[in-house]
Amino acid sequence: MSLQNQIVQNCPHCQHSQELFFYKSVNITVDPSLKQLVLDGKLNAQLCSNCEKEINIVTDFLYHNMEQRIMLHLKENVDTDELNDFERFQDFKDRGYIYRHVQTYPELIEKIKIFDAGLNDLVVDSIKAELSEILMSSLQEVITEDTEELELNLFFDTYEKSLFKKRLLFVFFLHPSQMMQTSFSLKSFDKTKRKELFNLEALRMQSHV
Repeated sequence: MSLQNQIVQNCPHCQHSQELFFYKSVNITVDPSLKQLVLDGKLNAQLCSNCEKEINIVTDFLYHNMEQRIMLHLKENVDTDELNDFERFQDFKDRGYIYRHVQTYPELIEKIKIFDAGLNDLVVDSIKAELSEILMSSLQEVITEDTEELELNLFFDTYEKSLFKKRLLFVFFLHPSQMMQTSFSLKSFDKTKRKELFNLEALRMQSHV
């Protein structure tokens, strides 16, 4: 089930004190309507009872998909004990759950999209590393400022499949206002690597975080 907490907090716009609700755990199998709120970044957003402006509570939470047997934990900073907590959930491990810890909201959305597409996230991460090198090399040729100071953001977006084309689409940017798209063709993979890309069962035998 999804777990919702309650706090008393001032509105950041009008300073009106009020009770606000926020989720610390989201089970999108039990509460499927919450999934789109997560994807839209509106899970813990609500309107102020006084000025009616939006208040978005930023907090860590656990995303749980029982059908996919996926647990994604969004938390900026965790210690070793917390990372090892999943080891104590032997029942979930026995049922083949995949657990991931992510530090940012975009990373959470990316993981959801990857697993929704039925992809092995570790293989996707290796593709991202390869694309990042290529993109940074290209950017160095056209950007005059020091590229060492620039941070390239690259995220998986979707798996595009048609009769003649199978590719992974990614979005990348140096600044959110300059969103661009790039792709990775599965023709670059041999049969073994393609099989690995779609092999989630291999992940269920591991305990990556």
